[in-house]
Amino acid sequence: MAQHQEIARLRRELAQKEEELEILGKALAFFARRKEQ
Repeated sequence: MAQHQEIARLRRELAQKEEELEILGKALAFFARRKEQ
């Protein structure tokens, strides 16, 4: 049972990290576009 909880926790952390990366990527693309202008 403990192993199942551990996996669920890791999946939540991974989802959070993916969300952060997505936001970072959007921010980088935004700044890159601004720099070109």
